[in-house]
Amino acid sequence: MRQLLRSLFGQNVPLAGEWEGIAPERMTPRQVRLQRCSLILLWGALLNFLAVLAICAAAIHAGNRDSSLFTAMQTALLPGLVISADAAVLLLAAGTGVNVALLLLLSVVILAQEMWSVVCLWLAAALNLAALAGLGFAPSLLGIAPLLAAGILALGDLRAYRGNPVMLKELRGRMRGARGFAIITIFLTLMGFFTLLLFLLQIPQGGVVVSGELGRELFIGVVFIELMR
Repeated sequence: MRQLLRSLFGQNVPLAGEWEGIAPERMTPRQVRLQRCSLILLWGALLNFLAVLAICAAAIHAGNRDSSLFTAMQTALLPGLVISADAAVLLLAAGTGVNVALLLLLSVVILAQEMWSVVCLWLAAALNLAALAGLGFAPSLLGIAPLLAAGILALGDLRAYRGNPVMLKELRGRMRGARGFAIITIFLTLMGFFTLLLFLLQIPQGGVVVSGELGRELFIGVVFIELMR
């Protein structure tokens, strides 16, 4: 199975002989821990990828033969969101696909021993827990399990992780003092307010919202404001 993972996700996947029963002088316990964290995340990515395939296959079957399957999938996997059944199935596939991307990304950066990778592990787990609790997003369970397992394993040796010196240098240079934070906060607040105002102006009263046209108008408005800076 590890050979399959390596063929799917590249050379970062450790094979059994590379960290099991290996001589201590060739691999330290810290390296073994890092490899295991990466492998846990890759297994999680594979499970989520299979879930995406299953959701897509069920959606194709529902579209061709049994449309009631859309409602059944929404009831079972996403009961907390009140939208159309076909849109709920699309959201299920998209959300699970996001988990695949997150798990693959974290499986790589955890080997780079970046401190922010540990933070992102727990942040991703928290977001999945929030989706499960707030929306009943059942596929998030496939993301929570590997994220928590890898996060707990990573906490066992926090000294293995370090800050990125290039990133720290940039932050110290650009964010020296409160001025940088204040400017960015004010800018993002104004942009958010303008986008919300534009959104409210584009919604017809009592009419049907065409999401394609609305998105296009929002994009044009935001780009126009950006170019006026």
